[in-house]
Amino acid sequence: IGLETGAISGEEFVFNWDGKKRFFESWEKDLNLKQAFQASCVPCYQELARNIGPVKMQKWVSKLEYGNRDISGGIDQFWLSGGMRISADEEVDFLRQLYQSELPLSPKTMKTVRNLMLMEETPAYRLYAKTGWYTNSPQNTRGNFSLGWYVGFIEQNKNVYFFAVNLESQNTPANFAASRIMITKKILRELGLL
Repeated sequence: IGLETGAISGEEFVFNWDGKKRFFESWEKDLNLKQAFQASCVPCYQELARNIGPVKMQKWVSKLEYGNRDISGGIDQFWLSGGMRISADEEVDFLRQLYQSELPLSPKTMKTVRNLMLMEETPAYRLYAKTGWYTNSPQNTRGNFSLGWYVGFIEQNKNVYFFAVNLESQNTPANFAASRIMITKKILRELGLL
């Protein structure tokens, strides 16, 4: 939505760090769009959402038919602690449309997003993915509720495979963030896709 509305210019766009302490050290520096995407820099996304504004955001979330289309809870919180909800099946359908350039976005925007999602490239496959994480205690996740996502697709042998993994923990362990990716990759390896 940021790319489509012009709120950000492209992969070269830089989010300037304001010097404030962040939840992750990896967020405590200037980040270009790809770095911010791959680090899941929430403060970067929040800045971007505020720049887009609630009217344009609602228009585009509705146009994209993303999840329940609910941006209540604040322009910079709706996907974190607000009303936004999406199922794994809806995530996969959205990813399929992105991959096949069927979303109501410009081809340039869809290509840029796919480029941002590229996490691994080997002679055998290309893995495109995005993490997500909700916790009811963002300042101290250990021992609290967490909901984690790892969604994406794999190109392998001229085929594409889509996935959406959702993990929940009532008592978040220290390795929860890494577990989303590790569990997904273990499943994909067992399926012979990695």
